[in-house]
Parts: sequence; structure tokens; C-alpha cells
Amino acid sequence: MNFDSLLSAFKIPLYWSITLIFSMLLLMKNICKRNKYYLRIFLSIVLLMIVQTGICFFTRIGSTNISNQFVSTSFALLFFFFEVIFLNLLIYFCYDISIKETIFFAVASYSLEHLSNAIKEILLFILNVNGVSFNTYITTICFNLLFKMIVIFLVYFLFLRKYLIKYQIDDIIDNKILAISIINLLICMVLSLFKSFTIEGEVNRFTTNVICNIYAIFGCFLCLYLQFAFFVESKLLDDNKTLDVLIKEQNKNNELFKENIDLINIKFHDLKKELRRIEENNNNNYYYDPKVIDNMKKTLSIYDFFVKTGNSALDSIIMNCNLSALKNNIDFTYLVDGNSLDFMKTEDVVSLFDNLLDNALEATLLEEEKNRLIYFEIHKEKQMLRIHIHNYSHIEPKLYNGIPMTSKNKKYHGYGMKSILMIVNKYDGNIEFQWKENIFSVNIIFPFF
Repeated sequence: MNFDSLLSAFKIPLYWSITLIFSMLLLMKNICKRNKYYLRIFLSIVLLMIVQTGICFFTRIGSTNISNQFVSTSFALLFFFFEVIFLNLLIYFCYDISIKETIFFAVASYSLEHLSNAIKEILLFILNVNGVSFNTYITTICFNLLFKMIVIFLVYFLFLRKYLIKYQIDDIIDNKILAISIINLLICMVLSLFKSFTIEGEVNRFTTNVICNIYAIFGCFLCLYLQFAFFVESKLLDDNKTLDVLIKEQNKNNELFKENIDLINIKFHDLKKELRRIEENNNNNYYYDPKVIDNMKKTLSIYDFFVKTGNSALDSIIMNCNLSALKNNIDFTYLVDGNSLDFMKTEDVVSLFDNLLDNALEATLLEEEKNRLIYFEIHKEKQMLRIHIHNYSHIEPKLYNGIPMTSKNKKYHGYGMKSILMIVNKYDGNIEFQWKENIFSVNIIFPFF
């Protein structure tokens, strides 16, 4: 075996693999990782380089005649398809995601890498036309590695990062758009492999190095735009419309609940007065068992929820939560200053706290009765309004970019959490979710202006 040939075969895929994996690592830095992640990544990269070197060593044979040129290009095409398959396996092996999500990130990684490569080739062509040339070592290090990695980082930071931070994976992936992106990327890659292949005459260097690469830049950017921006922005508009409808319905339900609670409290207040009168006038002619009277008083006290926080919308939400807590043996404690919520619209108060407390109740119901507790607090602190809710939870929630991933499978999948985030952002607030020592906490801060 010729060592120089083997070394040459190793160098061929090295810089390309580094930039491809760099793209993947950037796009997936916030994705849930499997156990022993760093060992998995290391083993995957080592295996990738070994297999790539072997393929290059055994396939880069031929002369400059037409048939071997075609064979060489065909081998390059097979090499690309191998890379596609291997990158998907690498992602699935290292990250805790579905197959569809694996394909999504593999396509995005290839698009990002190929975009940087097309920009690099155009730059090198312009430099060469103007008489600037570099030796192989400088070209490999400065352009095939450093320059491409800078382009990849800039595209990620300026364009893609905001979508990966704000949205969960489910908010980004669409089957139709993913299929279009795959087809578009395949066309770009195949054209890039065959752009230098010619049957007769000289290859037009301007066409192959500029025109074809401009198309590649457009095609790859289109892939990324379709995957990240177009679908997300369209879905965001639909989500906002749905959220508006849900918030209005939530407010209607809250008003009806408040009216019903007020009516119940009035009726039971009258009954308590009557019970007190009977108790005071208990004589020999009308004897009532004190135990019966005590049981009636305890029953009536369940509905005696004249909560006065200073915010009527919040009062009805807390009363509703109180009823659910009593019914399910949950220790619900609250210490809130409702007056501090005057800067918020009523519908936003209802949507925010109804969803927060509903999530806490739902999580608490999964626990044993002895561990069922919810604590709710709102207070002013200097120029800040602090909101804190915590509940017992023995199950650590999955967080994506610091936001709990919903597992609900209902008509309005995940809209409760989206509504919370939308309202927090609307009032320039910050929200933090934390799980520690079996306590799940939600902390929100709103600035006062």
C-alpha cells in the first residue's frame, strides 16, 4: 500500500468533513443529547474519516480520458450519497430525536456547508483571475477550513440562530417543505459534482466557478429559508390568530365562572346565616345535633372563597384553582399582590395565570397525595414585578432552549405554553423554568416603567 496515496486520500475528505460537522454542531447545540454524547461524537467522527479515506483511496483511480472522468464523477456522487446516509446515522446516534428531525438537521447541515463552499469557490476564482494565487497548504487551511467556517458561523448567527432559540423543533419542521428542501439540495449537489464534466471542448471556467456556484448559493439559501423562516413565520401568524381566539374564549369562560362563583357565594352566605340562627336558637323544642351542624359548616366553608387580591380577574382564577386543589387534596398556598398587575390587560391576566396554574395543577395530579403542593406568589421588588410558582414534581421535565416541551396530544397542542411566552414577551418580561430537588419552578420578571 502506497503511504503517500493513502495520505492523499485522507486529506481529500478531511476539510470537507470538518466544515460539515461544524455546521451540524452549530445547528444542534441546543438539541437533547444521548448519554455519553462526547464519546459518541468522537467515535462517529473517527469512523467517518476511516470510511471516507478508504472510499477515496480505492476510487480515485483513472486518467483524464472521458470514460474515467465520468467514472470518477460517478464515484464522487456515490461518495456524497454515502455521506448523506452516514451523517443521518451520526445525528441519530448522538442526539435524542426522531428520524424526521434527524433528516431535517442533516439537510440543513449540508445546505449550510455547501453554501459556504460555493462562496469560497467564487472568491478563489475572483482572486485567481486577478493574478492572486496561493499554494495548496494555504488554500486548504485558510479557505477550505477557516473561511468556510466563518461563513457558516455568520449565516447561523445572523439568520438561523433566532429560529432555533425561539421555537421548538415541532414548530419548525413541515413534511412538505422538508421534502422540497431535500430535492432542491440534491439538485445543487449533483450539479456541483458534474459541473466540470464535459464531452467536448474546454470547460468554461466562469460558468463552472461563478454561475453554477451562484445557483448553489441561491439553492442552499432557499433550502435554509424554507426550513427555518418561511414555515415558522407562516405558522406564527396562524398561531397568533388561534391564540387570540383561545384567549377570548378563556376570558368568556372566566367571566361565566366568576358570575357562578359570586352567585354560589351569595347563596351559601345566606345559608350560613340561617345555620347560625338555628344554632343560636337551638332549644328544647328544636334540637339539632352539634356534630351535624359542624359538618354542615365545614361543607359550606369549601365554597367560601372571597379572594381579594386587588385584581378581580386574578381573584376568580385563584378561586377556581382553590376548588380544584380542595377536590384533589392539593396543598395550594398563595401570597399575591393583585394591584401590581394593573399594567396588564384583563385578558392577558386571565390567559397568563390560568395557563400557569393549570399546568401546575396538571403536573401535581401525577404525584402521590402526600406530595401534592403548589405555591403561588406575586410581589413588587424595587422596579420589578416578580411572579413565582412552584409545584412538586418527581419527573424532570424535558427542556428545549430552557422551555418545557409539551407532551399533550390535543386539538390545541402546546398553545398554553405559547400563550404564556407571548404574554411575557408582550410586556418585555423574562421567564425562567427550573427543576431542582423534585421542585419545578416558574419565575417571571416584568419591569416597571
